[in-house]
Amino acid sequence: MPLRQQAVATPGYFSKRKRAAAVFLGELLTARLKLRPVGRADRAFLSEMWRDPQVRRYLGGPVAVDQLEARFASYVKGAVGVGIWVATLSVDGAPLGVIVVHPHHDGMGHEVSFEFVRRVWGQGLAREAVGAVVDHILNDEGLAQILAETQAVNEASCRLFEALGFAQQRRLVRFDVEQIVYSKS
Repeated sequence: MPLRQQAVATPGYFSKRKRAAAVFLGELLTARLKLRPVGRADRAFLSEMWRDPQVRRYLGGPVAVDQLEARFASYVKGAVGVGIWVATLSVDGAPLGVIVVHPHHDGMGHEVSFEFVRRVWGQGLAREAVGAVVDHILNDEGLAQILAETQAVNEASCRLFEALGFAQQRRLVRFDVEQIVYSKS
């Protein structure tokens, strides 16, 4: 998967040295996508996606209306993770999804997670976007390992992570359902 990098995240953020928290501020380009920082103009898109029961099926359900503004503000401020990208089509800039790198629930490293609108499911766009982010943070930012966690019944996400070279690390019950934790080095 070709990856052209236009901007660089905070240098060395993912290195083993302790640093102040920082958020990715640049863009990544793939064959079909531009991954860019989330901005205020993304409010309507993200709110609609977060309210979609199918998109949120394996993510705890739709975000409550009264929580949308706080959730959006945390994304814009970078409080959610150390890297937040909105995936858009290169040709027209249409937003398709969001990829976030954040501390894993167990505090044992960083996790990549994603959400994409239904109209692009099955087109390989999530795989392309997540793959670009994973390649960037492992190869360019020096993170030694990235985790991914999904419900065991979420077959599409399991296939995506396995296609990107993630290996099953363990299974556990979290949020009252069986989860698979994947890792990639």
